Order: sequence, then structure tokens, then C-alpha cells
Amino acid sequence: MDPSLSFASITLILLSVFIINKTISFTKNYVAAVRTGYPVFATPAPSKNIAWLILAPIFQPHLKKWLPKCIYERLDIVINGWEFRLKDEMHTRLGKVFVVATPDEVVIW
Repeated sequence: MDPSLSFASITLILLSVFIINKTISFTKNYVAAVRTGYPVFATPAPSKNIAWLILAPIFQPHLKKWLPKCIYERLDIVINGWEFRLKDEMHTRLGKVFVVATPDEVVIW
């Protein structure tokens, strides 16, 4: 048996490391958001991922149409332009100031 790792094994290891890294990052960002004292809106969407930044606005109408509302609302807040689509809805629901926690960042709105 060849001691080298197969392509599938390497891919699985890299994917596992990525998921663990994002989970740890999300946890740290959520804790930081809670410490602000403002209402926290947590979402697992990768807000700074280049693919997300490019593709999410393109597929936003399809996501709204096909995803359940509870899932779509978690993603919509990190799709560029949400403040124009939702207007004051998020501020009405969460208050004048709220914090969005993602695996990539913590943003105060």
C-alpha cells in the first residue's frame, strides 16, 4: 500500500481545517459582538469571501424565492445592498444600533 495520501484524503483534511477555522472565528466574533451590549444578529454567511461578494447579489432574488424565510433572513443581511432592500426593517426589528456577527467580521450598524 502506498503511504502517500490520496487526493480525496487531502481534500477532506483541507476542508475540515477550513470549517474548524471558520467555526472558531465565528465563535470569537460572536463573543465580541455580545460584549458590545447591542442586539446581535448572527449569520454563518462568509461576508468577506470574494465568491460570496460577487455571486450573492446576483442570486439574491433566487435565494429569496427558494429558501425558507428563516434561512434567507440570515443570509440577506450580508448580501451587499441589504440596507437599500430592507430599508429600516432591521433597525425596527433590532433597534437603532445592532451588531452583525459572521465568521469573517463583526459589524456595528
